[in-house]
Amino acid sequence: MEKKHDRGGTDLTEQVAAWFESFEKRFFNELKHNFMEDQQLDWQQLTHWHLELIAKVTALHAAEENEGNQQATDAVLSVEEALKMSADGLRGHRIYTLKNAENMVCDCIGDLHSDPESLMQLLKETGFIQSCLAGAPHRLVFMGDYVDRGKAHLALLGRLLTLKIAFPDRVFLLRGNHDGGIIEGPDQVKLPYRKPDDEPDEDYFPTYLIKLNKHHPETEPLLKAYLDFFNTLGQLAFIQTGEKITLAVHGGVPRPVLQDGHYFSYLKHLSELSDVNFIDAHGRTMVQNIMWSDPYKGSGELREGMGRYYFTEAQYDDFASTIGIDQMLRGHQYMDEGFECHFDGKVHTIFSSGTWPRLILNPMTAYPQVAAKWARILPSGGIEIHPKKTDISY
Repeated sequence: MEKKHDRGGTDLTEQVAAWFESFEKRFFNELKHNFMEDQQLDWQQLTHWHLELIAKVTALHAAEENEGNQQATDAVLSVEEALKMSADGLRGHRIYTLKNAENMVCDCIGDLHSDPESLMQLLKETGFIQSCLAGAPHRLVFMGDYVDRGKAHLALLGRLLTLKIAFPDRVFLLRGNHDGGIIEGPDQVKLPYRKPDDEPDEDYFPTYLIKLNKHHPETEPLLKAYLDFFNTLGQLAFIQTGEKITLAVHGGVPRPVLQDGHYFSYLKHLSELSDVNFIDAHGRTMVQNIMWSDPYKGSGELREGMGRYYFTEAQYDDFASTIGIDQMLRGHQYMDEGFECHFDGKVHTIFSSGTWPRLILNPMTAYPQVAAKWARILPSGGIEIHPKKTDISY
């Protein structure tokens, strides 16, 4: 069997075989806390390989930015209209438009947090690679938070970027609130979140890389390279399946502003949803807001003026009707069950790092109490939560 990829023309069988071989050779000993003790890993070679991966995926992301998609998101606020004007599988202003065919399977993945074991388990659970090799239409949408807290930051990123390179037309990477940082000076980085003082630096990707560099100076280029790479990630994806349009995003809706009975009348074009220059009254960018907001659970404060705030069902409904979506898939929050449905099934939270039914112990996760999940958007537009003991569909 010889399957050629649409964009690269590379034999997938050979590429996937090389991919798994690279995992074993390059990542077997790369764990969060063992960089001082590990004498076997060639950090110079590992650094070179990561820089190569970053360059390749950065180029893929640049090629995905399509002029027609940009014009569509600049022109309209209606997702349905933007989908009509946009090219499938590409993006404009870091907003993907995925127009899934009738027999297309689309799987959405929640937070992975430096847990490569869960990524590998997800590939088995979804059957993604087998589908691709068989030529079956199958897509993976990752909803951000690739780093921090788990046990192998670089191992997760290496696998993820290699996956994107192997299947560029089928893998889509969105940004989470943990995927970033700004270098402010030698050994100084401004994190996009507050790191608890009692949690070790090794638990967080940028500070981990700073410590790693002190022991292995050859890894010095990785910090800037990865922080720059995070800026190339997609912001959100509109997924059209059947008669339904799903918004995939890390957090939730933009900050609600009540004006004349509506919360989102200030929005004029879809491109504003990914505009880093769009600043709200609280000094937060639009990008920050949709990466940090959470569905309200009916008790406590809405935290309306805070960086991380809650949105109500009425606010979600207003946003959904304003841009024209039917449902939302998101990450950003962990829960022991690995998923949670909000607002009568209109919003679904998915968390994909944790334990798995076929994996007795996952030493890579920071969330052993979580039953990790992923979501499948069916060709009809319905959503199934996996893995499952019985069918969970909406």
